[in-house]
Amino acid sequence: VGTGTGVAPYRAMLPELEKRMRATPKLKVVLVMGARFPQELLYGAEFEALTKSNPGFSFYACYSLQMPDTPQPWENYGRVQTMFEKLESDSDQDMVYLCGNPDMVDESEAWFSGKGFTVGNLKKKRYKFSIF
Repeated sequence: VGTGTGVAPYRAMLPELEKRMRATPKLKVVLVMGARFPQELLYGAEFEALTKSNPGFSFYACYSLQMPDTPQPWENYGRVQTMFEKLESDSDQDMVYLCGNPDMVDESEAWFSGKGFTVGNLKKKRYKFSIF
């Protein structure tokens, strides 16, 4: 789960994740990316291309302020947290990475902690960018 530039670590992981998904067909990777507007979505085309070339990878974009005129099936309205129930995550077997806006990280951490995720399978990094 990432927002804004918080997607950068996930993009860096892609080559390794692709290799692992090929080696372990049951491995599933889901990326939920948040942006305010479609034009702020970083690397969306790359992530969407990976969903087409690798059945183990799923990508969802969440726009908190504006949807595109013609949304794709992977595009959703709302904050990233609106996707969590749909993911059907399992704290006994899944790992969650949170990276981006500190408020999103805190809210998401609380949600996943309530579902049984702990420091062992819930990793987080807060990014706050300021031009001043």
